[in-house]
Amino acid sequence: MNMGMRKKPSTAPRRVVVFARAPGASWSRVVFGTLIKSRSDYVVLADARQALYYGRESGGELGLAHFGPRGETRVTAPVSRVEVRGVGMMADCSSAACGKWTSAPFYEGAS
Repeated sequence: MNMGMRKKPSTAPRRVVVFARAPGASWSRVVFGTLIKSRSDYVVLADARQALYYGRESGGELGLAHFGPRGETRVTAPVSRVEVRGVGMMADCSSAACGKWTSAPFYEGAS
């Protein structure tokens, strides 16, 4: 028995998908990144990318955390740091999903 022994906190970066709705907005943002800071109503992410569009084949919001972007999903270029407010849900990303988020081509808009 480990009486008095504390488990060391993990030093591995936590890669997450955040689902947030700004006050008064009718749409939600889906953002992937490395969690830097978390509070009750906002998070700070590093190397963040946003899903601008995701279709049925993505498996919904939790599918984006499990599978990563797929099909016609449109993802932004990464930014070094972003604060996301209005967080309603945050899900840990699977390692396969992290690979797809980081390697997905970024959407440059309509041609």
